[in-house]
Amino acid sequence: MKLTTRCGEAAVAGLNEALWAKAVQAKLLRTARVRADTTVIPANVAYPTDLGLLARAVERGRCAGCRPRGVPPGPGRGTGGGRPAARLALGAQVLTYAMARPGASLTAGYRGLFAEMGFGEVLSELERRQRDGEPMRALIDAVPDELLTSVGYFGPAGGAASAYARLSAGLDETVVRVVSARPGLEPVVAALEALTPARIRAAGG
Repeated sequence: MKLTTRCGEAAVAGLNEALWAKAVQAKLLRTARVRADTTVIPANVAYPTDLGLLARAVERGRCAGCRPRGVPPGPGRGTGGGRPAARLALGAQVLTYAMARPGASLTAGYRGLFAEMGFGEVLSELERRQRDGEPMRALIDAVPDELLTSVGYFGPAGGAASAYARLSAGLDETVVRVVSARPGLEPVVAALEALTPARIRAAGG
């Protein structure tokens, strides 16, 4: 139906004729009559979402006995093995979006949004230091926590739900993006268990 609407019936008919001629030429069609069922019915297609895929990973992890142990990483946008590692992982992701490349606009894209949030001077200083050759690790250490927590969370799992409730206040839809500082399924499971809808609602009051 979409092809006919976009290309027109004449174009579709021409394609069909070319297809039949090619099939006859290749001796794939040995009949004078063909019946085609072109009935189209609606289908409830469940497209995967980030939350759905992560929830499925949790279930598989439970089946495999992969229960989280110890102190979970800080979910929200940043997770990892302890607060310093979680901050480093989140900082690397945030600065990748927030800092402008040389010659790029300082008012467009994510750089412009962070500037509107009041972090324009901070980012300009970090960009200058990057041009001077400072490594990313040093830039991340210099980023104020206020910038990172304006778009994400890092720290113990106990504070994740309240941070997420704060960040998502007034939004119609939100998605958890897990940025893990260590490999494996365990940090993802810990993040999801700390950010259930019930816990977020309770934290938001």
